[in-house]
Amino acid sequence: MSRILEARWGASGAVVGKRLYVYRGFLESHKGKKSGEVAHSTLVDVYDWSERKWFQQETKGSGPAAVRESAWVALGKKIYTFGGFTAEEKYSNELHELEVAGPEETLRWKELASVNPAEGPLRKCSCGLVAYDAGAGGGIELCAFGGYAILDDRPRAKDFILDTKYKDGRGRTNEIHVFNVETRRWRVPKTSGRAPPPCDSFSFVRVDAERVVLFGGWVPKDKHRSHSVYILNLKTWEWIVTDTNWFQRRFGTRKWSPEREYHTGFSLYNPDSQPQYPAFLVMCGINDKMAAQGDAWVFDIESKTWEEVKN
Repeated sequence: MSRILEARWGASGAVVGKRLYVYRGFLESHKGKKSGEVAHSTLVDVYDWSERKWFQQETKGSGPAAVRESAWVALGKKIYTFGGFTAEEKYSNELHELEVAGPEETLRWKELASVNPAEGPLRKCSCGLVAYDAGAGGGIELCAFGGYAILDDRPRAKDFILDTKYKDGRGRTNEIHVFNVETRRWRVPKTSGRAPPPCDSFSFVRVDAERVVLFGGWVPKDKHRSHSVYILNLKTWEWIVTDTNWFQRRFGTRKWSPEREYHTGFSLYNPDSQPQYPAFLVMCGINDKMAAQGDAWVFDIESKTWEEVKN
């Protein structure tokens, strides 16, 4: 019998080939422990679809300080991770690369230290991250958006809504940054259209070569969980938004996925398949009544319509 994954929340993960790599989170065995007592680990939990089993794999190199709520994304044989919450209860804006290499798929960490950190994102968790090929010799780029952050003394290019529960500058942001893996430089792209408001705990998924979908999350300005869909074009940097009001005007009473946060989003895009299907699936999460959800919906990017997944 294969090893069973220990119960946890706030874990991060990404798929490379036929394996799912899951990193940390707040484990059930962490209950009752004080800040700093949760040890850093060199282990990653792995699920192999071909063998249908869980196992743990050692990593090499210097891994991230964050132990939960970091953003993970895979591109090719590499996984990129940004931000998160550390065992010392601090927010992070570190960026790391986990390479899955060799016939035995050895895991090796490497920190992607920026040459211009002052122009990079705030320290934060529960943000979005996508990876893409910029083309035309631009190499691999990473786009980080939003999240639950803590202010520093730098001027901010985007909005920030303070969390009034705390007095140390914590809150939600809608800042957007792009990191070039080759040059190790951050930049702030000039976007157009209606950008999402400051938010966190949303899904942020690349659905084809050029487009990213942001759905859900907690929006403090409106004091509720969102059901709006924001589509970002990575070539033009234009935001397009759809919501229930737009949908009802166009389609009448057809269904729309309910609001939620802390949900999971998956891209259904496969660049090797024909015809291509630019869509994403969203499942589970917490609704505006603070109830856990067990439903699943698919959003079609071209028609901008939802379909509930049923047995």
